[in-house]
Amino acid sequence: MCLLNIYEIAKFLSESKELDSKSFEWKIQNSLKLSTKYFEKAFPLDPRQSLMENIISLRRTKLSHDLLQEFIHQNINTRGPLTYG
Repeated sequence: MCLLNIYEIAKFLSESKELDSKSFEWKIQNSLKLSTKYFEKAFPLDPRQSLMENIISLRRTKLSHDLLQEFIHQNINTRGPLTYG
């Protein structure tokens, strides 16, 4: 759950117009990448991959849903054809 909160804060900071985020932009990007790694564990591409019960319960949270929406949005906005992975 903490990682989802880190994602939410990093997302807010990266979108903030009032903050000069140039000095710590790499830390924000690293936090967003870490959240993406969480996404890969919580929503595996291979449905046969087993999930632990606590990961399944995390998938039901609003923050997890927001992260899923952001991940989908990032994948759709990439240049080039869409892929399965």
